[in-house]
Amino acid sequence: MDGSDFPLLVVVLRRQLTLALLESSPGELIRLNDTKYKCSSSGDVNGFYDWILNDNECIVGLRFALFSDDSDVLYGYVAMLNAEYIVLGEVKPQFTVCFSDNRNIDSFGSIGGEFGGNYLALSYKGERLITFGTGAITNVQLESLRHINAHWIG
Repeated sequence: MDGSDFPLLVVVLRRQLTLALLESSPGELIRLNDTKYKCSSSGDVNGFYDWILNDNECIVGLRFALFSDDSDVLYGYVAMLNAEYIVLGEVKPQFTVCFSDNRNIDSFGSIGGEFGGNYLALSYKGERLITFGTGAITNVQLESLRHINAHWIG
């Protein structure tokens, strides 16, 4: 599945949870405010991810397993970031991005095995981001993403 038909959720890898929504696939560059990020991979599939849902079917996080050439570098970057919203997986290179303070995510359901719309990008300052295609989630869930307590760009 290509993520170009659906908005992309952008997770900017900073100490504070920082998100954006892109309405289409970025091509080679992603611009968020005044910062340009160059996509570091040629395709839009760099791993697979699960949207993590709570009992009310609201999205509370993403579980991401990398399998791109950049996976060790990105996993190391995420580990060094030491951000509270990121939980490193028991299996490398896997991690979870939590959208709420509840870190007990294993009891929640998920929309699993999603591919596509998944770009890795790097800014000239060395900051990294990851995008996730939203094609597997409902319009209500997509709208609920906009209400996540995070620093939003754009």
